[in-house]
Amino acid sequence: MIIYKRLIATSVMALMVSVMFAPATKAYATSGTIDESVSAPEAGTVTEETEDLSELMNKDPESMTREELIKATKAALDSSTPDEGGYVFEEKDDCIIITMWYNGMDEMLKLMESDSTYKDSWSFMTDSMCEACDLYYQVYKLHDMDVYIYLVNEFDHDQLIIASRNGELIYDSVTNVDKRAEYSK
Repeated sequence: MIIYKRLIATSVMALMVSVMFAPATKAYATSGTIDESVSAPEAGTVTEETEDLSELMNKDPESMTREELIKATKAALDSSTPDEGGYVFEEKDDCIIITMWYNGMDEMLKLMESDSTYKDSWSFMTDSMCEACDLYYQVYKLHDMDVYIYLVNEFDHDQLIIASRNGELIYDSVTNVDKRAEYSK
């Protein structure tokens, strides 16, 4: 259960990239617990018909089947993706690929070019992305799967900004790291 909570918390951190760049983008924060049932809404709240994942949320990720793990990952991503961004989840035989984007990232990259004070924030962000990728990898490797997390430009999803494979930084457009030839996914 501890690992799954860390997966969710780190997913939220990685998916909330804009928090680290408050001057350039809107910042959002999240808090809460998964100790309560996810199927019982509070009185007076608006809900939509969704699948009951409470049994899955209380299961140890190391005991999950591949299908359960993928389902739990998608649920965590769905619940933590901000309105000003998005993601695509791809499942392949030997890996998962999570491609994310955020409104304001293009503007942030332009600020980085003109103001070096953002370099420390950038390093923190790449480290957070790699940590999130590594946490996913720790459970996906039990199913012989690699994990890739990509951050792409919000206007051009083919323009890669950061890439991590199993927790290792394999591409960073700002610091000119490019190890993609070693890993082709």
